[in-house]
Amino acid sequence: MSRISAPPPSLLAARVVRWGKFWSLEPLYGDERGYLVARGGRTPHADDVVVAVPTKHNRMMIVEVLGTTRDLPAVLKGLEVAHGVRREFPADAADEAAAIAAAGDVGPAVG
Repeated sequence: MSRISAPPPSLLAARVVRWGKFWSLEPLYGDERGYLVARGGRTPHADDVVVAVPTKHNRMMIVEVLGTTRDLPAVLKGLEVAHGVRREFPADAADEAAAIAAAGDVGPAVG
């Protein structure tokens, strides 16, 4: 399978760069191919770390700007997106944790 016919990833963590007069996305992890930015998404700036989704004509639309490439939390969040790691707990788990904290039953002390 050639690189040109390979489908784009469902979520892409990338760095925003200029490619002539166009905005381009360079993947942070794994994929070596760059993508042009589709219209209709968030407004990018050079060296932003973004999350993008595929659109038609082999372009990617920016759905979230995480920060700059010099911002460690933004780069780490990009790593999580690239590897499919979820940060949020399901709503029922968050509700249960809040109920336990409200009841004051936090369990035995560790250490």
